[in-house]
Amino acid sequence: PLMRWMFSWLAAAAVVLSLSAADHQALLNALNFADPSLAEVAAAYQKGDRKRAEHLLAEHFRRRGADLSPITVQKDFDRGPADKVVAGTVSPAHISYTFPDGKIDWKFNPTKASGPYNPEFTWQLNRMPFWATLGEAYRATGDERYAQTFVDQLRSWCQEVKCPSAPNEFWRTLECGSRLKQFWPEAFRAMGGAPCVTDEDVLAYIERSYEQCRFLIRHHGTGNWLTMEMNGLFRFMATYPEFKESEKIRRFAVAVLAAEFKKQFLPDGFQCELTTMYHNVAVGNSLEVVRTAQQCGCMELIPKDLLDGIEKGYEALVVLRTPGDGIPLTNDSGPLTLKERYERLLEVYPENTLFRWIATGGKEGQPPAYTSAILPWAGYIAMRTGWEKSDHLLVFDVGMTGAAHIHQDKLNIILFAGRDELLFDDGGGSYERSKFRDHSTSAFAHSTCIVDGMGQQREKGVPRAPVPCKFETTPEVDFAEASYTEGFGPQMKRIAIHTRQITYLKPDIILILDRLVPRDGQKHDYELLFQTRKTDLQPVVAGHPGLKSLSQRGSDLILAPLLTKGLKVGKVSDDRETPAGVYFMKNGKVRPATTIKHLRSGKGPQTFLTLVMPVKQRTCPVTALEESGDSAVIRFEDGRALRVTLPETAGGRLQTEWIEGK
Repeated sequence: PLMRWMFSWLAAAAVVLSLSAADHQALLNALNFADPSLAEVAAAYQKGDRKRAEHLLAEHFRRRGADLSPITVQKDFDRGPADKVVAGTVSPAHISYTFPDGKIDWKFNPTKASGPYNPEFTWQLNRMPFWATLGEAYRATGDERYAQTFVDQLRSWCQEVKCPSAPNEFWRTLECGSRLKQFWPEAFRAMGGAPCVTDEDVLAYIERSYEQCRFLIRHHGTGNWLTMEMNGLFRFMATYPEFKESEKIRRFAVAVLAAEFKKQFLPDGFQCELTTMYHNVAVGNSLEVVRTAQQCGCMELIPKDLLDGIEKGYEALVVLRTPGDGIPLTNDSGPLTLKERYERLLEVYPENTLFRWIATGGKEGQPPAYTSAILPWAGYIAMRTGWEKSDHLLVFDVGMTGAAHIHQDKLNIILFAGRDELLFDDGGGSYERSKFRDHSTSAFAHSTCIVDGMGQQREKGVPRAPVPCKFETTPEVDFAEASYTEGFGPQMKRIAIHTRQITYLKPDIILILDRLVPRDGQKHDYELLFQTRKTDLQPVVAGHPGLKSLSQRGSDLILAPLLTKGLKVGKVSDDRETPAGVYFMKNGKVRPATTIKHLRSGKGPQTFLTLVMPVKQRTCPVTALEESGDSAVIRFEDGRALRVTLPETAGGRLQTEWIEGK
């Protein structure tokens, strides 16, 4: 019955409401005048007194949505950011621009002329995140300029950016969801009670919000977008139950969200785009729907499988939690911390001791029962020494590309020593159209292998089964292995198979065995890349190509090839022309980094063996690196010596033996 209702109701929703700032008939028609809270409005309307009815309606919505408490003036409040917005200076996508005369042109994008072109400027401009800055300043100072700027911008947007028949760059469904769930209601709450906000402004705010709800019913997306869209739709209709179809639309939003949640979340709890940031976006917006239902007393609308799925999604994210309470940046991602997000989780899952442990910084609850773990469908292996802030974490990506926001990065490794990211993935940086963006999503920006000058090239793909790989964990040793069997270069040439094997002798010895097996009898060039944010690198031991970073504080990295015969070693730092050896940040800025290169050429299988060590001490703990045939010996300053021997067969494991000390 629900599905039949949804389809019939969607057909009826195809008629677009025309909401005019001068004629509020459509809004009046959409209201449920049987609602007791609208009794005065209904009485005036039924008497034919439209002017009074609209005034009472505006006052009603003002009381319902605005903070009417007295302003609390903060004498030391920093007005600078809000004053910039008043002057027309905004920074969508971290791109600062000042609109002439302080009047925003909602369809203007300065990067089209100045470059590099970044469509995020347009999209984020039309989300109005800077209204939060105005709202904070108004509540802290009572300065009417801030509320007046909000009102002026609301009026101009309503006038200039009309609702289209289909989504466009100003009316993407993502922006509708973002406006409805956060930026518009928060701004109205902060400034809706200001003297400069007229009845017409209040009604315009409600009308345009309702118009966006109707738009999302007709045009909603998939993936993480849909979770934001349904969050905004549900929030508005839960906040304003006075509309005739409020309950139906709430049920619609939950039904669509719950159905999509089952589609886009894998059995291990991870979201199908395989990006830690957008995984958080998807579970976070789904959680907000539940929290809104709690606050509005309609939890009966939330199905148990959606509650269970959200909980599993947040538990999956813990597998990849970094020692600094952040996330590794897989596929397109940006940095975030988890503690504050898990604090909100406790409102819905108060009995979950894992969530409580993260939310309280370890003061309450219980840490995970595991240390190292795998997300078998997402294809992420987390090898860690523990859950303390000083512990080490290595993330090994053995999975598919994902449904969206993809990088060419199979077999990539990311290494954390406490808060220090020693081997990095920059998460793709900004979405601008630039060589830095292209580089950061390519294999050339990841710690993997280049063949004949070509990087990995794969199509979008979502796993339909657990990813083929090997993973074993004990308190002393972690082991993992996976292969890349797909194409290289624009033509996706299947030149060679790359198999990477990682043996982690805890707490600080990581041995990486890479085997490249050609699919033909030809000679090929193989270039193993390692990406580090460190730029000051010196030899580990004299006369050896292995490198150690030299930091003034924090942890350092040792990265040394153990089989150097026939191997060429190089490095490049801060090359912005190619580019190479750079870290591309989410705000579009480029920072120096280093790409370390190990190169081999030849016919037949080629083998690389690499020592990776996170170290805290300023002096180098490695005193000698010795080679003999298919084995190497690593000697340490504390008297230990570790022999590492290649496997006897192609499918065998690396052998390790402490020959002195342990």
